[in-house]
Amino acid sequence: MLELRPSEIFFSQATIRDHFSGGFRTIYGTLEQCMNDPDVINDIPEITVCHKDGKWFTLDNRRLWVFRQLEMRGRLSSISVNESDSIPECKYNTKNGGTSVEILKW
Repeated sequence: MLELRPSEIFFSQATIRDHFSGGFRTIYGTLEQCMNDPDVINDIPEITVCHKDGKWFTLDNRRLWVFRQLEMRGRLSSISVNESDSIPECKYNTKNGGTSVEILKW
């Protein structure tokens, strides 16, 4: 199993929606739940990463956003990740090397 700091992982996409799949949970609400109850962090599924161009990129950009916010707030230092061999081209469209994402309202 691979452990990485969220800040060591880069976004593969230029934009993310503010809601998770299904539309019921927002990234902001998930962050707030994790801040109020740190045990909730363990309920978030592991993200998948791929080593590309010397960096770790994620396929799970919304979850990475939440994990990065938690790291910046001192609530976690590392996460377990699953490693993939590749990122589908349709999921790799970062415009800034994956350093940040634009959050779109749903």
